[in-house]
Amino acid sequence: MASSISFIRIFENIGRPEMIILGKTISIKKEWFLYDKIVVTTPMRKVATLHNLMVYLFHFLVCVTPLIFFKGVNEIFEFPKMTFVYLCVSLIFLLFSCKRILANDFKFKFSRFFIPVSLFLLANTLSTLFSIGTYTSIWGYYTRFNGGLVSIIIFTIMYFIFINELSAEERESVLRTIILGSIPVSLYGIAQNLGYEKGYWEEDSQARVFATLGQPNWLAAYLILIIPPTLYKMLSVRDERAKLLFFLVAAMAYASLWFTYSLSGLLGFGVSMILFSTFVDKAVVKHNLRFVMSLVFVFLLISFLRPGVIKPKVIDSINDIRKKFSVSFAAYADEDTSEKRFGDTTAIRLGIWEGTKSLIFASPKNFLIGTGPETFPYAFLKYRPKELNQTTEWNFVFNKPHNFYLEIFSNLGLFGFFSYLLIIKTVLFKLKEKTNFHLASGLSALFVSDFFGWHTVTASMLLYLFLGLMEDS
Repeated sequence: MASSISFIRIFENIGRPEMIILGKTISIKKEWFLYDKIVVTTPMRKVATLHNLMVYLFHFLVCVTPLIFFKGVNEIFEFPKMTFVYLCVSLIFLLFSCKRILANDFKFKFSRFFIPVSLFLLANTLSTLFSIGTYTSIWGYYTRFNGGLVSIIIFTIMYFIFINELSAEERESVLRTIILGSIPVSLYGIAQNLGYEKGYWEEDSQARVFATLGQPNWLAAYLILIIPPTLYKMLSVRDERAKLLFFLVAAMAYASLWFTYSLSGLLGFGVSMILFSTFVDKAVVKHNLRFVMSLVFVFLLISFLRPGVIKPKVIDSINDIRKKFSVSFAAYADEDTSEKRFGDTTAIRLGIWEGTKSLIFASPKNFLIGTGPETFPYAFLKYRPKELNQTTEWNFVFNKPHNFYLEIFSNLGLFGFFSYLLIIKTVLFKLKEKTNFHLASGLSALFVSDFFGWHTVTASMLLYLFLGLMEDS
């Protein structure tokens, strides 16, 4: 009987031996023993080795992906990250296939998030079939190779293996690696704010940090996903040294987030903290009041001591909104673009959003199945509003609408839009049930920032992994 069972690890508790079989703890029956030892066959050892390699690769994937960038390519940050994800997930899939064949086990778990994730993949596939740029829809826009059908397939495979192969304890260990992996990213962002690498990048990394993510809003989207689960770990662990570690991780992450001066990131962070505070166990907070109050003090101290460009960004954004709804702009390029206002991005976004809405409703095909994944730069030009000619980016080719919801609607149509809303709805139900509220809070922060940006490789990876982490509830 033992030879037909593939197990991962053996735990010998006093008087009660147990083993984990495909992620489930099962008591070992007396008849399975041979001379007081479990018979472990060679296939079992191979299955265990393959499983352990998969777990190690998941840890390697989540730890290294946010750190990768390479100056030898056109897109320094996103392209190397996406290539690395392709490589790691392909290796994980190979190990997964070998293990299942060797163990002769083809039973799979299909749980709550599997339906919306599969529908989103189906929407991408359908839209690709009728895309206005087939190769771009398959592989993604040439500078990033993220967002195309292949990347969605890769992330879906990663999610599927994550929920089917890793036990709850192993998935939690991956979450810890995700949290601890943010330390070098946060430290890099803090160092940039202090003047490290000043003048090294074309962009002013001291005015608005971007660390290893490549752009302030991208760094902010990554950190707002990390902070809520970090706070939860700080509150839930018993060891004082572990509490202090997660306290420091949260403080560093907030400092780096603040130094991005990303309005979308800070807005998402604010929403996540409201949700976190609403659903957290108040008794746990009271028990950890010393750490909580100290962390709040650190957050406020960082904000007041280093206000940076946040005030002019807010003021200019408000002024741009007022002008948009009160003034008719002339359709000519701004003569003086040498001094870019902080809030100019608001005027640009409003113009792109207006053109994107025209694109969506231009034809029944666009409305129902979209123009194809990642085809926005091709389809948008025809609907580009003349007001964009007065902004500092009057001569830019826009490859994103700077609103992930409009991007999905224009690229994937109504089907893709509703499939993504179904993912959001399922996450919010998890929040309502108070199960894994810390993960749902982090994802809610991303959903808020989606109104002003798009998903990077790191954000997409964490989205699918967070969905997998919430599966057991």
